[in-house]
Amino acid sequence: MYMNDWKNEIENALNVFHYEILEGKGNISHKQAIKKAESEYAKYKVIQDKNYISDFDKLIIETKIIENK
Repeated sequence: MYMNDWKNEIENALNVFHYEILEGKGNISHKQAIKKAESEYAKYKVIQDKNYISDFDKLIIETKIIENK
């Protein structure tokens, strides 16, 4: 399969799900894209960290439950 074949496959999938196919290379700079990505990640990270429990902490909780039985 060639790169053009992949391009067509992606465009077909986007059409099936009624997504707009973007044309051209865009109009924002690399610096603007990095800044946007970092700001979006900062918003996401707050939500992610609020609900995050490490595997170690999960194991401690499970151990305490077993000890109490």
